[in-house]
Amino acid sequence: MEWGRQMKFPNHFYWYLWDEEWGGSFIKTNAYAPYRCGSG
Repeated sequence: MEWGRQMKFPNHFYWYLWDEEWGGSFIKTNAYAPYRCGSG
């Protein structure tokens, strides 16, 4: 058994909102572009 630490970036961000009339809600966004960067 081996123990290692890897660098990991978040895949999603959550934005929590609160409105007096509507109450609580959240928006979920991606942390990466949905397409390949670069050529080929």
